[in-house]
Amino acid sequence: MSDNNEQYYFNFSFFKVDPKWRWMADLAKEESAKEVENILKNSGIKYRSYSNLGLRDDADFLLWFVGNSLLEIH
Repeated sequence: MSDNNEQYYFNFSFFKVDPKWRWMADLAKEESAKEVENILKNSGIKYRSYSNLGLRDDADFLLWFVGNSLLEIH
């Protein structure tokens, strides 16, 4: 058995897209999506994104975060 004692902390956050965003011009939507992507990439936090479209009424997508400490993912 491995002696790897690393601990991981997880956070699952669900988000609903503002309906006004869907009516924006394609270029504006692309820019806002890139802004969110840049924030996540520059944060250094490990994450995954999942679409919830058609699965839940109250959320469009889920961001799953993982870190070695609580401070890292909050």
